[in-house]
Amino acid sequence: MPTCRHDTHELAWASEGTATLTIEGIPWVVSPECAVWIPKGVPHKVPVLRKAIVFPLWFEDDAPAPDWEATTAVWVSQELRSQLMRYIQSRFGSGETESAERDTLLGMLPSHAQHEPQLPTPSDPRAAFVAERLLADPSDARSIEEWAKEVGTSSKTLQRAFTSTTGLNFVEWRMRARLRASLPLLAQGVPVSQIAERVGYSSAPGFITAFRRQFGHTPTAHGQPAEA
Repeated sequence: MPTCRHDTHELAWASEGTATLTIEGIPWVVSPECAVWIPKGVPHKVPVLRKAIVFPLWFEDDAPAPDWEATTAVWVSQELRSQLMRYIQSRFGSGETESAERDTLLGMLPSHAQHEPQLPTPSDPRAAFVAERLLADPSDARSIEEWAKEVGTSSKTLQRAFTSTTGLNFVEWRMRARLRASLPLLAQGVPVSQIAERVGYSSAPGFITAFRRQFGHTPTAHGQPAEA
């Protein structure tokens, strides 16, 4: 994937399908329910897209953009989705209309900010192989011993590979991957019990406990815009 770096802020959003952008070594998912704000100058990689329609929206410094210094996930409510579409359509009209729709869109973003758990990509090829499989299927419950056997190493070596290249041990990394995978499902209104099973938890209470520890609130409270 080619690395991009812009002199403008970018809001990446998928109107259909999902895509994973790699931003400073961390995978971020964009979907109809989740956009990603990329501050200017931040390097990121965009995959070849075949099953997703992704809109990269760029904003100059004179735009009333959020003062986010770090990459930020944005929950796309129905209201925000409608505004996104109005802004995209306005870009084919008059400049005055585009400016108004842009300012309205940017003004809505702060109340839709989501803070996803950071998920560094392992640089060790064995750990990277395991991480890629877990991102594709977070419900995979294989132990580190089982994964180590698959990649032809010992569990201790694989554990060190995760810790030394991500700062997280295997269990911590997998937990964060599962919680990240749960966010688009929550935005779609999937019941918590189903989400827990789909992202690898044996019970809903276990998922809720892990989620609360990471985000400070329950899954059902997540994705609610902050009150003005």
